[in-house]
Amino acid sequence: GKEGACHYVLTVHYDSMDHRDRKGFLGASDSATGVALVLRMMEELDGRVPTCAVSVVFFDGEESFIWWSSGDSLYGSRRFAADWHNNAIPGWENYTMATVSTFTLLDLLGTSDCTVPYFFHDTYPQYTALRSYEQNLSTAIFTGSHSTQVIDDDHKPFLEYNVPILHLISDPFPSVWHELSDNFAAVDWETMVSLDTMLTQWIVASVT
Repeated sequence: GKEGACHYVLTVHYDSMDHRDRKGFLGASDSATGVALVLRMMEELDGRVPTCAVSVVFFDGEESFIWWSSGDSLYGSRRFAADWHNNAIPGWENYTMATVSTFTLLDLLGTSDCTVPYFFHDTYPQYTALRSYEQNLSTAIFTGSHSTQVIDDDHKPFLEYNVPILHLISDPFPSVWHELSDNFAAVDWETMVSLDTMLTQWIVASVT
């Protein structure tokens, strides 16, 4: 896309949790579905000429190794945020945090009990635009409600630098969260089709 015009950053964590008592944990909603949806957004942009810059970041190290804490979690996003702040990411020299239009993070999506509120007022217009694409669909994923829940996730290191965050995460968390049952069978395909429809339409309308 064009440098300096606007910058959309699409992010998701791709690591899973395979330690302690969770050997064999697959993390279908945590966050294989998010990875698939980000890839679909980029696929939909293929061949189009964006008027904004679009970047995709896949974080690793989101999950803790021992027990979740500020020091044992979000390894990839904390490192990326620090490097970005220090202008130490090759190829990103012209993309400062101040130029970000929307920093979108996907997590815990795609189950039948998936409900997504909005968390931050500064990205409520983007949330509303996304929700508008669900009007003609059979699902009710985007609730339109405001959540004051403070969720530790990969967006948190970027909040410290006042980056506008669009956090797309199910709240409450899916019933299969961190369970061995968070596998292929936990994915609800009607929900995924709706999310795919909304996200691809939104990103195309936003950056082209």
